[in-house]
Amino acid sequence: MPERERKHLRGPVWRESVTDEVSAELSFHVEMRARELAARGLDLEEARRAALAQFGDISDVRAECETIASQRDRDMRRATYRSEFLQDTRYAVRQIRGAPWFSLLVIGTLGLGIASATTIFSAVHAVVLRPHGFANADRVHFISETWKESAGDVSPGTFIDLDEQATQFETIAAIDWSTFVLAAEGVPDQVVGAAVTPDYFQVFGVHPVLGRGFTTEDAQPGAPRVVILSHAIFREQFGGDRSVLGTDIRVDGDPARVVGVLPAGFDPLLMGEALWVPLALTPEQIAARGSHWLDVVGLARAGVPHATVQSELDRLAGLMREQHPADHEDRGIVAQPIREVLLGDYDRRLFLLLGAVSVVLLIACANVANLLLARGAAREKEIAVRAALGAGHGRILRQLLTENLVLSLATVALSIGIALVGARLIVTFAPADIPRIAETRIDPVVLAFAVIVGALSSLVFGLAPALRAVHTDLQGTLRSGGRDTQGGTRDWLRNSLVIGEVALSVLLLVGAGLLIRTSVEAARVDPGFRMDGIVSARVTLPEQTYRDPERVQAAFQRIAEAAATRPGVTHGAATSLPPLGAGGNEMFLNVEGRPATLDAAVVGRMRIVSNGYLEALGIPLLRGRGFDSRDVRAADRVTIISADLARRLWPGQDPLGRRFACCEENATSPAWKTVIGVAAAVRSQSPTIEPYPEFYLPLAQAPDGSWNWIQRSMSIVATGAQTDALVAAIRDAVHSVDGSVPVYGIGTVRDALRNATAAARFNMLLLSILGALGLVLAATGIYGVVSYFVNLRRKEIGVRMALGASTRSVLALTTRQAMGPVVIGLVLGALAALAATRLLAASLFGVTPTDPLTFGITLAGLLLVALGAILLPARRASRVDPTEALQA
Repeated sequence: MPERERKHLRGPVWRESVTDEVSAELSFHVEMRARELAARGLDLEEARRAALAQFGDISDVRAECETIASQRDRDMRRATYRSEFLQDTRYAVRQIRGAPWFSLLVIGTLGLGIASATTIFSAVHAVVLRPHGFANADRVHFISETWKESAGDVSPGTFIDLDEQATQFETIAAIDWSTFVLAAEGVPDQVVGAAVTPDYFQVFGVHPVLGRGFTTEDAQPGAPRVVILSHAIFREQFGGDRSVLGTDIRVDGDPARVVGVLPAGFDPLLMGEALWVPLALTPEQIAARGSHWLDVVGLARAGVPHATVQSELDRLAGLMREQHPADHEDRGIVAQPIREVLLGDYDRRLFLLLGAVSVVLLIACANVANLLLARGAAREKEIAVRAALGAGHGRILRQLLTENLVLSLATVALSIGIALVGARLIVTFAPADIPRIAETRIDPVVLAFAVIVGALSSLVFGLAPALRAVHTDLQGTLRSGGRDTQGGTRDWLRNSLVIGEVALSVLLLVGAGLLIRTSVEAARVDPGFRMDGIVSARVTLPEQTYRDPERVQAAFQRIAEAAATRPGVTHGAATSLPPLGAGGNEMFLNVEGRPATLDAAVVGRMRIVSNGYLEALGIPLLRGRGFDSRDVRAADRVTIISADLARRLWPGQDPLGRRFACCEENATSPAWKTVIGVAAAVRSQSPTIEPYPEFYLPLAQAPDGSWNWIQRSMSIVATGAQTDALVAAIRDAVHSVDGSVPVYGIGTVRDALRNATAAARFNMLLLSILGALGLVLAATGIYGVVSYFVNLRRKEIGVRMALGASTRSVLALTTRQAMGPVVIGLVLGALAALAATRLLAASLFGVTPTDPLTFGITLAGLLLVALGAILLPARRASRVDPTEALQA
């Protein structure tokens, strides 16, 4: 067929432009009218002028005709496209029905990829992208005091200075978190709440739906006690009865008048507060600038950038160092956007998971592209015939893309169904401390994401196979009877897709392997205390009933003794900070004989414990003795320190008999604490976090001020064989001392360990699932490509075997040629993983991002899987019957 004719058959049929069409039509009518006038006896030129004059302004006529013609063409094109689209859609449905297994494979493969991406995106949207549930979230800052660049709480004196002098904030508020005993209808319940300054709700732009907020008078020391309820407590405890407004309820045993109810869902700092009371700062508290116990939030003025806010805080911190050098030496003030404080590093973790699931989606898309390439090769004769009959490139391309679109719609429907289940599983198994993770759901935004990803996947990875099919060699295809004419085993596009699949699988599997090794290494770590047979429960004594420090100490002492004597309990004790509990009170310790300055001080975490605590937890006592009946309130102050604190306080020396004092005590007449024992270091926060220097104080000698620091709250621990018996024993011990005090936070130490490592396990589980999914997809992709090549080369293989090639040589040839793209993919994937796994460094423990063992196992495992996927079709190739192949 001549080249010009062939281009005409394959190319578009161009229509005459509207301008040319209208010009020709007007010229025709003018000429015909001129001939009529000439027939009546006018000269031809005069006849033409007369004909033009009869038409009037020819430019206006031309413009009107062009407008009508353009509208007509648009209507015709729209009608044609609609008709062709409906025709293409019906044809696509027939094609899908005609190849059900192919269609199911495409829909299932791509559906898994889109469903995985949609599921993770739903979590990212809930936690990171969805706006916070309060006004001006981008202007709210969390303010902290720093000491040597370590951030901590704010002292009341610093808060007052900020409130009075900071000009870049509209308002600033202070918070003191606590737990409260709320008695509704006589049933006490322990709830989380906060004492806040009156401007707290203004920072977040919220107003009570019932009643009023706090006033300045409410926050005066000695003012009548008032309380604002959360909407959840208002509904749950008071049945939504509006008459509770203005009535007194019992909070911590004392009456408090309900003055307001906040809107549903108000939880700006994600603490789950049930109620708020006014924070009344006394002059003594404001003057004690060395005492830091407030959280502070501020609303920056509109249009003020974060840098300007921080600049002002730096200036104010400098003024405070000049005015109060003893309390503000080496101290600063920092502000963080509230979003950063609430999310921590979870945004980074979730975006890493979203990146990992995007890799799975790319592998699925590469698989689908390979399937479509094979499908297009099988349809070459059909496409060549259509082109020979006059179908242009655009028409054939639209038909193939319409088929991809129909497949993508089915894929998106499947992926949404899977994602609905996946979102529920995310909520069920994700760590509870991930902010707003419970809000994960398939909402309209997530649905739009699924549809867009499905459409883009269909378009991008269906376009290359469609373009290849459109540019089929017409003559060669018709002469070959539809057999593949595009490249055999050296098909660069198919091999490139295999290389990409293998490389992306290496990336996923290396990341999953590193997290699995992290989990294994963490499980091997000895936390320093025993994990099994221990139950812990929290008890908080109400402030109004237990104001006297001696009464608080006596109550906890009796509870601990009662727990130890209950049936089924081997050991019972009390501690201010439970095993694997977050938080704790960090103190500056001044060593006797050294200057009492912050520079000379060592930081240690305080634990107040009752006698027998070390024995209950199985913490080894390396030197000295434990606490016993000698360590009473009237005796000399004693302490037990951890081994790592001993090394910091007295490196290379015997710590027994030496003394230190807490910086919060009177520096001129400190209450020295004599070291009577050295305990083994414990990983008290998590197995993956190094031991923190700690010191233990006997319950009977706890400083009076410490009960305010720990808010009269302690954990009761009991050891024994039966968990249920231990829980009952703790409840009975507490109620034997005070039946009005609720017991909460009940759980085993093993449960606390699972909670402490939940985030790491969650990341490992998800990345492992994604890695396994990527491995399966890559293996099926390799198998599909090699199978296609084998079927394509049956005649060639038959000829080779007819000429004497052995089964082994055919098997080796097929395997060698198929392994080429796999090896290239392994190398490229390993290089990419060396760079990408550094993003996981913060999540690893006991293993480096470039761990050779993980890389070696991953590459070897993937090579074996790929070899298995290759050998199946390769063995089939080696068994080709030469006679049948030549006849075919």
